[in-house]
Amino acid sequence: MAGSKQVEQLSVARLIDVAELIEIHQRAYRLLMWINDEAAQNPAWLRSDAVEQMSSRSACERWLRENCSNLPSRLMPDRVNARAFAAMFASFFDTSFRLDRFEFDGELMDARLRRRRNRIHGGNHNVKHVVASALRHVLSREGVRLTKDEVARLATSERLKTEVRIVAYVWELGQRARGKSKGQIIHRLWRSIPIDVRKSLNEDVYWLAKSHIVEAGEKLRRG
Repeated sequence: MAGSKQVEQLSVARLIDVAELIEIHQRAYRLLMWINDEAAQNPAWLRSDAVEQMSSRSACERWLRENCSNLPSRLMPDRVNARAFAAMFASFFDTSFRLDRFEFDGELMDARLRRRRNRIHGGNHNVKHVVASALRHVLSREGVRLTKDEVARLATSERLKTEVRIVAYVWELGQRARGKSKGQIIHRLWRSIPIDVRKSLNEDVYWLAKSHIVEAGEKLRRG
């Protein structure tokens, strides 16, 4: 099972494979950065009512549709993935970015997105909890059912530290595409992955990491 590249159920209405999911995440991020760059010249892109819509999964899909003529087509989702894309796009306001705005005499003078600082009480503990929860789901789908203690051992393995975080992060991308973001802790999880791995994250990296996790899980189950 560890080597099988089956399609994983990661969205609300349809099956999205891992390659699609990573592409949705990367494209949504690039679109958000495009909007942020445009706001440097025209802050109206990030006026409060626009951000309110962009940061809401249901409203974001409508906002993207209504503003598609003003947005770069290369960064827009196809119709099939529109809902998952909107949910992913909106989740960045919850996980990674905050809005800085400056008004003068009732006029919006400046608006920029800034990265959130990782000031989360018990952050490392929470990351381990998120990783363990994701591993439990992923392994269960592979027919590898471990005890809570066994999952915790796997989640905190130094040997597989990078692999468990890759698998957990991609699992959480699927949750975000379903509108179920866990907030800032997911950005902390992302930052805990080595930067060279983050830059090269793709389908093959995920499947290799997952194969190691499933193999380790099977060994734990056998004792």
